[in-house]
Amino acid sequence: MRRLVSMEPRGRASAWMLTIGTRPSFCRATIRGTSRSNDQPVMPTSSADKRETGKSDMRRWLRGSAVCVALLAALAHTARADWSCDLYGGAGFTHPHDAQVDLPDIGISGFHRALAFDTAALIGGRIAYWRSPASVFGLAFDVSHFFGPDQPEQWSDTELFLDGTPVSDGPELIRRFEISVTSLAFDVLFLRLPIAVSKDYPGGRLQPYVSAGPAIFIASMTDTGNFLPAGQTSTSTSIGAQVGAGANWLLTPSTGIFVEYRYSVFQLDDRFSNGKVVNGLPIGRTDGSATFGIDSVVAGLTFRF
Repeated sequence: MRRLVSMEPRGRASAWMLTIGTRPSFCRATIRGTSRSNDQPVMPTSSADKRETGKSDMRRWLRGSAVCVALLAALAHTARADWSCDLYGGAGFTHPHDAQVDLPDIGISGFHRALAFDTAALIGGRIAYWRSPASVFGLAFDVSHFFGPDQPEQWSDTELFLDGTPVSDGPELIRRFEISVTSLAFDVLFLRLPIAVSKDYPGGRLQPYVSAGPAIFIASMTDTGNFLPAGQTSTSTSIGAQVGAGANWLLTPSTGIFVEYRYSVFQLDDRFSNGKVVNGLPIGRTDGSATFGIDSVVAGLTFRF
């Protein structure tokens, strides 16, 4: 007698394929058989054959029902996973840092020292997953946008070199740069500590947590007068990192508030063209590079489902 449920290994991972059919009133397993050619005679069905067919239908129905129950159990298990959606806003504070500058068309390179930056407003959202409401280890995906950090007009100590030989060392006026940054962070480490655990709050009503992971940073930098023509924009994408620590307080089993500190670090590279002429030399292309470190404080709402 043929097997009513066909499970066959497929590929190197030995994944099993289960063939399932359906009827309006129940799930059933599909019998794999061969088709009868049109020229073969159709034999009458005996009582024994009918009983055997009835038994086969019953076995098929039972096995199909078992498959349905197994699938529903798997879905129910998935439904018990703990998901959260967070919406937040806050402020980012950029550390002063040096910026490297390179003018390849005229062979000059150098550094702008201790550049300062304005405070940046930021907004964002995060989706987090835990295997169960009581799980400690989780994963999260976070998207945030910084409205800044702009680089205000300032005097900066600047060192310039021509083919490695110092040619200038002194203050230089740098016009304002307008900057915006979008971050896509993957928190591969997301740990929470359940506190005040109860039946309604299996993961704890208070949940201190830490997070860490790589992030993609997309930065846009617009000049306001350092180059000719003014108003040029340079955009760069880099891989950096983001770490954070905070705490959730659940107001109800499905909603809560949180506050968090996070630190983001990434590289910003820019490229502008410059039509200015200095000492009879056209400056031409100007490349810049700097490492940004941003401390942020955010607060927001968390929704559990």
